[in-house]
Amino acid sequence: MSQDQFKRVATEYDRILQESQFQIDLAERTGIWSAEIEMQIGPVSLATVVEEAVVPLRERFPDVTLGVDVAGDLKARGDGRWVREIVFNMAENAVHAIVEKSGDRRVEIRGATEGAFVRIEVLDSGAGVHPADAERIFQPRITSKKGGRHLPLGTGMGLPIARRCAQM
Repeated sequence: MSQDQFKRVATEYDRILQESQFQIDLAERTGIWSAEIEMQIGPVSLATVVEEAVVPLRERFPDVTLGVDVAGDLKARGDGRWVREIVFNMAENAVHAIVEKSGDRRVEIRGATEGAFVRIEVLDSGAGVHPADAERIFQPRITSKKGGRHLPLGTGMGLPIARRCAQM
């Protein structure tokens, strides 16, 4: 087998692996969406939860800068598992929005108190969501992702799950 043939086979193999993982992710996300969510409310250290949520993204996307600006003493009442799920889904969506672009690829997660509430923001260096898609992207199985060299199309479940968990 020539070097070019080997590269083509390796590229196709990688694409098949990505699509297989996409199908697994879709099944898992759909299961989370349809499951009855049990909440275990208690104090949540947001800095810890946010750092845990970004670990897999840092490993998978080393060329994207993932910054965390959450004070170590920032706490909220909630279920840490679901707060982590919210942060992961929001951050993963932000990473997917910028991973294919050239230049500055940065996601920043910030946490702050606002009166009796805590606000977590996920910001990225991308172009932003088209106004026509702003509400649609929170509907199940709707995605504005185009897919690409490093990404499958997307499951369309991350943002709806994040919203559902936040509302709970």
